[in-house]
Amino acid sequence: MADSGHQTQRIGHADREAAERELALHTNAGRLTEQERVERVDAARAAVTRADLDAVFADLPRPDAPPYLQVSDAPAWPGPTVSGPPPAPMSDSAPPPAPTPQPTGSTTSSRMLAVSGSVATFLFLACGMAFDGWAWAWVFFLVPGIVATWYGDDD
Repeated sequence: MADSGHQTQRIGHADREAAERELALHTNAGRLTEQERVERVDAARAAVTRADLDAVFADLPRPDAPPYLQVSDAPAWPGPTVSGPPPAPMSDSAPPPAPTPQPTGSTTSSRMLAVSGSVATFLFLACGMAFDGWAWAWVFFLVPGIVATWYGDDD
């Protein structure tokens, strides 16, 4: 399968986690029972070298091999043979919980703020044209800020 130098190479957490994911794929494909998957995951977590990890997959097809080479030439996996205390459990780095969705319905303050902008624009144009008050009509654009301050943000 591979040369002996490769077989004695030490593996890391990423290799063990990849092995667990691959075992789950084999279980989903019906090649392993749940009990077999649990035993092999334990063996994969305890694996130290590439040879230890290859033994876990010895009787399973390789996903990257063509169909006619799907049978491994390594000896069949003998089962869990690890002695000594079990390895420390790997930390599950679960993603943080999703934020709670906020209601999207309109509220009093958001409706008042939306209306006040339209009212301010109308008053600016009406007073500016009717009374030739372009110099002072800008004051109406303070209305949305006053409304936001008065009604607050209850969203």
